[in-house]
Amino acid sequence: PPIPPLPSIEDLRDLRVPRVEDIRAEMSRASQQVSLPRLPDLPYVDLKPLSRFLRHPPQLSETPELFTEVADVIDAEGYSAAQAKLAVKPLFTTFNAFFLPPFALMIFLPKWPGTQSLLRSPLVPGVASGLFLLELLSATRADYVLPDGAFDADRWQQAATYLLTQAVADPAFMRDFANSTPSYQAQDWLHVCAWDLIGARWIYLDGLEKAIWTSHSIFLCQAAGPVGWLSHAITSGVVGGARWTKGLLPKPKQDEGEADPVGFDEASDEAVL
Repeated sequence: PPIPPLPSIEDLRDLRVPRVEDIRAEMSRASQQVSLPRLPDLPYVDLKPLSRFLRHPPQLSETPELFTEVADVIDAEGYSAAQAKLAVKPLFTTFNAFFLPPFALMIFLPKWPGTQSLLRSPLVPGVASGLFLLELLSATRADYVLPDGAFDADRWQQAATYLLTQAVADPAFMRDFANSTPSYQAQDWLHVCAWDLIGARWIYLDGLEKAIWTSHSIFLCQAAGPVGWLSHAITSGVVGGARWTKGLLPKPKQDEGEADPVGFDEASDEAVL
């Protein structure tokens, strides 16, 4: 096709470039022609009471009603302080015996079908939570007992108030509180171990879903709690980056017959890099 002639100098001189003022005026006229609905006025909120509350929080001069209700539940008939003291140590020993086998299975036999079936069921977190609850009630009942064997609800309420107002603000006060309640240390240990086990189970199941290594993270979770989750997050990111996927997100669910974009081999339970 023939090449069109280039414009001459005279043609270029006749071109009129719009000025900035003209563009702004045209945009102003166009905006005035568009009618947008007016947004409703937001109600006025006075933040002064909230500001005063944050500057001067109220002090707990009286025992909250919630503590009284919990004390009534703990002081149930038919469960004496002697029985509570006898139950503290067996529950503590039983939990520690139950606590380690799931960790050993997740670390050393992660692909064994028995390990997967056990950890996919709610049995492990259910038993751990139940044993901790029994230990919590028994330890509390044993630490606050009157000479006649009754539960000292007043002393428990005072201790709970002290724990939530002073002990949480100073490690020295927290140590004094723990030393004054021998059974509290037992239930606090079970509290930490139960969360470690539940967190390790989540790491294990997430590793099965993403087909990544979790033994090191589960070991760290058993030894140092949150450090295990951090290790799992880093592992997920590194392995996910090697697969060109967002490793910190769960593997997307695949429909039957659909190809797996990350090369996940369901039969071998391993990733094809």
